[in-house]
Amino acid sequence: MVQIYARLKNFFSKYPAETPASVPLAIDTEGSAWKLNLPDGHAMLFGRPGSGKSSVVHGLIRQLAPFVEEGRVRLYGIDPKASELRVYRQSSLFEDIALDQAVDAISVIDQVHGELTSVLDARTVSFESAEDRSAPAPTAVLIIEEFASLLLGLQKMAQTGREAAAKNKEDGEKITVLTGV
Repeated sequence: MVQIYARLKNFFSKYPAETPASVPLAIDTEGSAWKLNLPDGHAMLFGRPGSGKSSVVHGLIRQLAPFVEEGRVRLYGIDPKASELRVYRQSSLFEDIALDQAVDAISVIDQVHGELTSVLDARTVSFESAEDRSAPAPTAVLIIEEFASLLLGLQKMAQTGREAAAKNKEDGEKITVLTGV
């Protein structure tokens, strides 16, 4: 374990991320640093259990940490099984982390959505006026561990809401439930 940690520490020292849009995470077959490129801000990582997805996630967090400290990146996390991101719960690296509860995940998604909306609103204002924005807005990074578990939790929450609405309707209360799940 000590050897693995030493190799990882050496990797991150040798290949630090120079920008949050291009993050070195591994060595390719030719011996060069393989980078996760996020020019459009979206990536999805999937694979079988034990295939190394969590190692990539932790490497990404490690490489983005300096940008978080500089204020250039804001990290958010959702981990329905509380399996991987729990270790960052008390960390100052993340703005917020939802563990276990779908309702907490919705809160995190709302925060990220609000941040992105503010960025887009600021860009609209900048285009409409001649003002030059002095500093770019930080990049919001939302890490969802166990995406399928998140979807299942949201579906269960929606079903619970529909059942509650049906019961209230039986009791004579008028209620409308809109769900997209």
